[in-house]
Amino acid sequence: MFGDNVIGRRPKDNSVIVVEYRISNGELPNGLRTFFADGAIGGETDITITTVSPAYGGSVRETIDEIKFNAPRAFTTQERAVTTEDYETLLKQYFPEINVVSAYGGEEADPPQYGKVFISLDLEELDGLPSSKIDIYKKFIKQRSPLSIDPVFIEPEYLYTSVVAKVKYNINTTTLSANDIKLLVISAILSYSDRNLDDFKATLRYSQLVRAIDDSHASIISNETEIYALKKITPALNSYQSINLNFNAPLYNALPSSTLVHKFQEDTVITSSKFVSDSGEICTIEDDGKGGLRLVSIQEGQHNTTKYIGTVNYDTGQLTLTNFKVINYLGTGINIYAKPRIKDIFSTTNSILSIIEEDIVVEVEQVKE
Repeated sequence: MFGDNVIGRRPKDNSVIVVEYRISNGELPNGLRTFFADGAIGGETDITITTVSPAYGGSVRETIDEIKFNAPRAFTTQERAVTTEDYETLLKQYFPEINVVSAYGGEEADPPQYGKVFISLDLEELDGLPSSKIDIYKKFIKQRSPLSIDPVFIEPEYLYTSVVAKVKYNINTTTLSANDIKLLVISAILSYSDRNLDDFKATLRYSQLVRAIDDSHASIISNETEIYALKKITPALNSYQSINLNFNAPLYNALPSSTLVHKFQEDTVITSSKFVSDSGEICTIEDDGKGGLRLVSIQEGQHNTTKYIGTVNYDTGQLTLTNFKVINYLGTGINIYAKPRIKDIFSTTNSILSIIEEDIVVEVEQVKE
């Protein structure tokens, strides 16, 4: 698309347009940092090459659907960042290593911070948001945004979904084993996540997920699936600390706090993976049904409350851990599970919702019909 001689040049009809471009290998060169001169420069052979930064930004070509989606938005921005969508479009257009990006005005922050635009993004093949990248992105976007607006880049939060599915399939209609069906179901769940999640402001639709499991193979008769909102934390070891978590959704217990006390494990709304507490015992975190969070010691099959370590607000999904000390993990960190009041789970403007394979549990039962 060319200009109109007011903004951009308008070529005459039947003009010959010559385009020069380079065909690259997509994302394959990313990370390369060692280069050699393959010949003399002006007769000089004593050449020293210093790599300022490794290669980055390579990406596979856009699909037709991606072009149809991105091109009108790129044209609309006209290289200017005015709306929050402009910020998202420009960053995605110029930096292909950005997987997903979310921008929102400071008036939406808590507390409000006027005159700022908050930008949260997730990078492919990188954990976190390196300061070197922030400097590049901020310099780029600052030149295209109004003088009175300060772009602020922040780390995204991650909200995961744990999926526990019990699947029944008819062995009279297939030669596949139970393990084959299990792998197909896991693949269907991950495909659903790829298509619908892995983004800011995403929504997991429970009915669609259950349908995807049923449709993963013709022999599947039914499935009973439970989902849990999941936060992953890695507290510093051997130090007391306070941690705030927010699932940003109401949790299962909607009854007045005086009317319900959970049984251990069976009815808990908040549970966690195991870890070694400050007492040296293997523990989990569980709620008591009245808004309290407690450490539960697991010894020889017995579950005993050792002490209270925080609170949970069932209506807002806010958790607060206080004087919390971990000696060691039984894994890479601690998983905090919450049973949502509504089975559709959604993420916010600064939260990425996803399902990963390690959080999927599938049990397969064979039946004859």
